[in-house]
Amino acid sequence: MLTPVERSSLAEEVAKKLRLEILTGNIKPGERILEQAISAMMKTSRGPVRDALIQLEHEGLILREPNRGATVVSMTADDVEEVHSLRLALELLALRYVMERARAIDIVRLQGVVESLRACLSGNFSLQEAVDLDLQFHEELVVAARNNRLLSMWQSIKPQIWFLIYSRNAFALKSFQEAIGTHEDLLESIRRKDFEKCKCIIQEHLDGAYANLIETYKETHPKEKEVS
Repeated sequence: MLTPVERSSLAEEVAKKLRLEILTGNIKPGERILEQAISAMMKTSRGPVRDALIQLEHEGLILREPNRGATVVSMTADDVEEVHSLRLALELLALRYVMERARAIDIVRLQGVVESLRACLSGNFSLQEAVDLDLQFHEELVVAARNNRLLSMWQSIKPQIWFLIYSRNAFALKSFQEAIGTHEDLLESIRRKDFEKCKCIIQEHLDGAYANLIETYKETHPKEKEVS
């Protein structure tokens, strides 16, 4: 009975390392990932590597094709719009539940993430850590909704959200400092159970991030179709 668990754990570890390499740009969009090469580098069999690639495909980070192996996806402007619109819909829905179900401990956790991001930015911060903390706030917000299916859907697109935040904010301290203020405003509105104010804050926050990201894509992918 232990064998499947061991393989699953190993596959998860392989997926974790490959995911980080993809998200931080060490493995580039369009680059092929060869099972044999990965298994040799990580000193494991090809089975866990194959399982890891299946997981990363479900997360939208790679594309697996028959006889071609796995390739890191290249995010287009249309992909950005899809991720943005889905994330916005999920977080707005989460807020409705938060108004009814949030507990004091949820507010404490959310405030703790805000303080952790502030402490991170006050030193020689790592972009990876800042992105983690930025997203952790939003994940804690969805957790506070106490809706397991909603949380599962949000977490399914989390790797793509992470990738987009990372690519937009490379070394942009200002954007994370602005996020702290936005998160604090949102927390205060949650304490007051002011759903309309929360809704406006989330909408403006995510729409602004989306607009900045689209501008980045216009500069780096000038031939792609614009998103209205």
